Amino acid sequence: MTLERLGDHELFETSTRFAHLNALRGHLGLTALEAPAIPPEPSTPTAGIEIEMTWRQAFKDMHDPWLHSKVVPRYDLDIKSAEYKAFHANYTRNYTQLIPRLHSLTPVIPRVGEDSFWEFSFRPTKDPAVANAELTTLYDAGILFEDIPYPTHMTLAGITSIRDAAAILCRLEQAGGTTPERLASPEHSKKGTWMQKGMGGIRKRNTHELEGNDTVAYEFRTLVTTSPEQMDRVFRLGQELAHTCLHSPTEWKIERNKVEALLVANGLPLRMWGHPNREPLVWETYRSTFEKK
Repeated sequence: MTLERLGDHELFETSTRFAHLNALRGHLGLTALEAPAIPPEPSTPTAGIEIEMTWRQAFKDMHDPWLHSKVVPRYDLDIKSAEYKAFHANYTRNYTQLIPRLHSLTPVIPRVGEDSFWEFSFRPTKDPAVANAELTTLYDAGILFEDIPYPTHMTLAGITSIRDAAAILCRLEQAGGTTPERLASPEHSKKGTWMQKGMGGIRKRNTHELEGNDTVAYEFRTLVTTSPEQMDRVFRLGQELAHTCLHSPTEWKIERNKVEALLVANGLPLRMWGHPNREPLVWETYRSTFEKK
């Protein structure tokens, strides 16, 4: 299959994005998806997501016993043992089969970085139907699997205030966009996971880091994806909140005040929190708010 990456001038055309995606779906042996009849409003904020996948998540026939295992084979197993040799053979077989399929996705869903086994970087869009169709394709193709919490970053364009960004992220987290385990993950990671860049899981993005005409955005790094339906809800809510923030200041102040009141009621400071290793009680208290629901 010869499929080229779309140019920037085509990036925000919903019909073009669907046609491009459907060419990929045909290559994957999947039926085409229909583009929505009504395009998004021009004022809809641009959004995009990135999803990280580990080898434990990628290789379905190795989910048992490896998906939730704390054993790191190359460090914790004797490489001469039968257990390691069996692991290595299965890993090599899965890797050899999956990698060409993953590379075939990149004209539509590029790969960025090598922080994980694979990172899917969905190109930005104003139309949530585009993002949902691309994400659904990964599940339809048996590349992602429902109920596995994949670490996810979401970027929302147009927001200029970190206070507003923090309130939006809190709403997304509280609306099913994350888990207590995801919020706790930096405490057990040598590389810092979502705290690697930015404070409180938030990082500002500038013009040279963005596709399209947007000049500023905030990236939210504490989220997870567990299914196309779950992420579609989070994606649409993010755009809705960003739109309110940008175009309905009075309504947005009411919304932001509700978020901040929730934090204050739980004894949480209204400032950017430090790394969980430095302020463990703050993060532990915030995680407890999920258990109260």
